[in-house]
Amino acid sequence: MRGWATTVWMVVSVCLPAAGCSRSPAASGPVVVFVSVPPQASLVRQIGGSDVVVRCLIRPGQDPHVFEPTPRQTRALARAKVFLTVGIPFEEPVLAKIRGHLPDLEVVDSAEGFARRPGCDCAHGHGDGRWDWDPHVWLSPDGLRIMAGNTARALARAEPARAADFRRRLKEVLDSIDEVDAGARAKLAPYRGRTVYVFHPAFGYFCDAYGLKQKAVQIEGRSPGSRQLRELIRQAKKDGARTIFVQEQFDQHGAKAVAAAIDGRARVVDPLAEDVVANLGRIAEAIASGLNKK
Repeated sequence: MRGWATTVWMVVSVCLPAAGCSRSPAASGPVVVFVSVPPQASLVRQIGGSDVVVRCLIRPGQDPHVFEPTPRQTRALARAKVFLTVGIPFEEPVLAKIRGHLPDLEVVDSAEGFARRPGCDCAHGHGDGRWDWDPHVWLSPDGLRIMAGNTARALARAEPARAADFRRRLKEVLDSIDEVDAGARAKLAPYRGRTVYVFHPAFGYFCDAYGLKQKAVQIEGRSPGSRQLRELIRQAKKDGARTIFVQEQFDQHGAKAVAAAIDGRARVVDPLAEDVVANLGRIAEAIASGLNKK
């Protein structure tokens, strides 16, 4: 999809402030940037390099559905120049707490400009659990390109003197996304139209990008009842499914039970892995391997 990446690069090149020969006095230390999830942190580090310090609200292995930022994390936002959001519900109470108190903090929707999928029912015993929009934008190669561009622009606004460095690193990131995307398309091309069975519905964008269908074991964020489970197993057998993909942030017992019923296996994939570009390739490899099981 090099044409898409080229378009993103041209837009960002125009929008990023030009860096002159002289250095601004403001460019004396790294920019402190807060993000919500580890995949965002990876983008900021790749584009910002040593010019940024990244703080992530979610730690590896935490479930964002039940996460609540600590008061210490909320207070730490006062030291940041930029807060990159991505549309996860826990961001709202954080923004409500800091709104009006941190006028110098720029809050940026890192996925702005990307057409989001409708939300999923992700209840985990806390409220109705309805997410209006699927926030897993980083699992779409196009979404990831847009996030990278928005990240670079936000960093350039925070430190205009370093904009040239941000542009250069952005191009490297876009090239990496192109390479991984092309490899994923080649691996998954034989399986277009197939159904990918997942425990939790986090892979909708990924499946959309590569012509696959997502089928979740969870229903409205909960494990299925006995009748729903029987229907799910029947459909999985009809589809020839042999692998149930489960996130490491979730209890794997339910996925393993379904996998055993279809004489298959549960395989762990992590949509929240920090090395976001490389992770697209790993997910593609895992799904291709899972769908190839006869």
